[in-house]
Amino acid sequence: MTHRNQVCMPINGRGRCIDRCVHHIVAALNVGGVRTMASCCGHKKQAGLISLEDSRHLAVFAGDPNELMKKLGSLSDDHLV
Repeated sequence: MTHRNQVCMPINGRGRCIDRCVHHIVAALNVGGVRTMASCCGHKKQAGLISLEDSRHLAVFAGDPNELMKKLGSLSDDHLV
């Protein structure tokens, strides 16, 4: 089943419908050999998420990454790009 906000493309040898706002990231990961298992853009309600085959998960945030990192408190200012 596809929805209007999805792009259908081959992933790992099968046709998959991926949320439009993360499809380019999912495609790049898979082309680079990082297999994805699931993804969701967050639908403007939360951060997007891409689940990898090796059980790791990538969060996809919109906006200024420096501001995000400051809010998260993960890095000091000298580590921000």
